[in-house]
Amino acid sequence: KKLISDIKPNIVHLNSSKTGVLGSMAARRLNVPRIIYTAHGFVFNEPMSALKRWVYTRAELGTAKRVDTVIAVSEFDRTAGIKGGIAENKIIAIHNGIDSASLHFLPKEDARAKLNATTSKPIIGCIANFYATKGLDVLIGAMADIDAQLVIIGDGELRPQLENQIKKLISPKPEKVTTTAKSADEVMTTFLSKGRETAKEIAPKMTEKFGYKNLL
Repeated sequence: KKLISDIKPNIVHLNSSKTGVLGSMAARRLNVPRIIYTAHGFVFNEPMSALKRWVYTRAELGTAKRVDTVIAVSEFDRTAGIKGGIAENKIIAIHNGIDSASLHFLPKEDARAKLNATTSKPIIGCIANFYATKGLDVLIGAMADIDAQLVIIGDGELRPQLENQIKKLISPKPEKVTTTAKSADEVMTTFLSKGRETAKEIAPKMTEKFGYKNLL
């Protein structure tokens, strides 16, 4: 509220559920001409109790009423928002884009070395936030029966649990699954295939939506 009072913006753009609730209340109270809220996946689609889902749904609906436009990052999320009670004429889908000029790719062998992915076996890559809805625990569990190396690029609150799962399930070969918090763009060449080499990217999700995703 103080920041809005100080700079007196013509537009306020809010991101995330908590910021959406608090920011929209402050912006509306201070008569900001235009308020926009981007929902990077609605929280009420996450695994949670019925009571918690009801609370988050009410919070998202309150935000939607206070803002002028809600931006969803996929058609799935736009549909979910409408089903949740957001007016259809208030929510639009704008898909994510990438500024290709800002990307820096390492040579493939350097990228693989940086990820410790120098095995002669097939490589499976995954880029994800370490959240429950990404289903990374399911992917890691499946690797016990797959003759390949999995490289997970990302970070998040579930890192300790996932690393512990790797140690238990993949033993005595923990190198079969590796994780790193390094920037994804420079090592994407790890997953380029040439000749008889095999490299695949996988994007597990416990919810059906298409948000941030790189395709090679």
